[in-house]
Amino acid sequence: MTEGLKNSLKMAIFGLLVQNSLALLVAISLNRQFRTRSFIRTAFYLPVIISLVVASVVWGQMLQFDGFINAVLSQFGFGAITEDWLGNVKTSFPAIILLTQWQAIGYCAIIYLAGLQAIPKDMYEAAEIEGARGLSLFRYITLPMLMPAVSIVLFLTVVGALKLFDLPYILTNGGPGTSSYTLFFGGVQCGVQGKQLRLCYRGRHRAGHLYRHGIHRTIDLHAPKGGRALMNDAKRASLGMEIVLIVAALLFLLPVLYLFAMTFKEPGIFYKPLKLPDQLYLEYYKQALGVEFFRSLWNTLLITIGGLSLTIFVASMAGYALSRRKERGFQIFFYLFMSGMIIPTVGSLIPLFKLATSLHLINTRLLLVFLYTAGFIPFASFLYSAFTKSIPRELEESANIDGCGSIRTFWVIIFPLLLPATGTFILTNAYGIWNDFLTPLIFLNSPEKMTLMPMIVQFIFNKQSTNFGPVFAISVLAMLPLLLFFILTQKHMLKGLVMGSVKG
Repeated sequence: MTEGLKNSLKMAIFGLLVQNSLALLVAISLNRQFRTRSFIRTAFYLPVIISLVVASVVWGQMLQFDGFINAVLSQFGFGAITEDWLGNVKTSFPAIILLTQWQAIGYCAIIYLAGLQAIPKDMYEAAEIEGARGLSLFRYITLPMLMPAVSIVLFLTVVGALKLFDLPYILTNGGPGTSSYTLFFGGVQCGVQGKQLRLCYRGRHRAGHLYRHGIHRTIDLHAPKGGRALMNDAKRASLGMEIVLIVAALLFLLPVLYLFAMTFKEPGIFYKPLKLPDQLYLEYYKQALGVEFFRSLWNTLLITIGGLSLTIFVASMAGYALSRRKERGFQIFFYLFMSGMIIPTVGSLIPLFKLATSLHLINTRLLLVFLYTAGFIPFASFLYSAFTKSIPRELEESANIDGCGSIRTFWVIIFPLLLPATGTFILTNAYGIWNDFLTPLIFLNSPEKMTLMPMIVQFIFNKQSTNFGPVFAISVLAMLPLLLFFILTQKHMLKGLVMGSVKG
């Protein structure tokens, strides 16, 4: 646990200093009008919708000793620095840290971008009239107005670092030794060893042995040069900034493109990283599309819809009450709700497992719906409370005069006006349920009830051969529904986050 705490603190500090700085630079760059902005925004955010399980699959393959990264290094004459990155005590955890940045920077950048777009433009115009330029505008207007978004990002960064489990579990199993333990991973391991809870599928003790080669090296590619372009308003500098952002966006897309390409490579060229397929080889998809996949897809869909629906039903009423009632008791409830966002999940796993066992809810989809609802209620209540404050009280007073009771007033008058909050909640949290790995891993022990992410890991462990083509194919199939959902809703998501930042 000591090693896990140290590593989690290292990750939190790295995230606070590096991840958030890069995310802010990206957000400021994207807060300008240029032709490729939509593409760049999509490229940076796309890793966010990819689960850590799928990310582990693709990066584990890319970073093997004979994988894509080392092949590229050798191609450009840097073969001397290639080694067993994830199998090295000194480099295994830095590799995991850098891999988390690939996913986290886009999400933080979108939050910052929403905050930036919520800043009134007339404030900048007034400051420019007074002679403020460049750094002065950022220091005295942008940064103070952006502090709510900064606070959210810093909070999420620290919580994410403390709760990380998927990557060390799948990539290294905490090794070599305990070099890549995290606080959450160590806590789960202690629970397993203490027989208080169990990881509910066979082959779990082989976790991490499949991907112990390679290191994520894309941290150098997150375009820190963009920051210099931000300080120069000249047309040439703006063009240079756009070019740097395009290059960085392409590098962010590279693992996703690599994942898709690998699913079409024949076995003879599968382990030739720089060799592109010359035809569409679909045999991997035929192997991946089976009863287990469609059953897991159905389970995931039911749990996602159930968790989101129940959370909306409960949190919308809770947020409404918390925003309208000013009594001290309701304020206490508000802080109790918010405290639910900072309670470490690892601290609640064992009591939740014991409680679910005593209620005979283990291995039921209903249990996961309840758990996700309980986990999302604090954030959703806060979101609905912020939106409700912008709704005039006169609407409720008029409804009361017409004879509407409190419940009818809420559902007929207030709730329809909260649809932007509902949309924001769905668009930002559906990914979390769909991509969750740990909760179904612990609380579901039957293949008939398994969701997609544990099913992918089970599929990996059951592969006795070295042919990982079907693993890549099933990862793509699990990602496609979210990818389609993201493409259809990305504009609405940003608008919802902007509205939420204004209301909050």
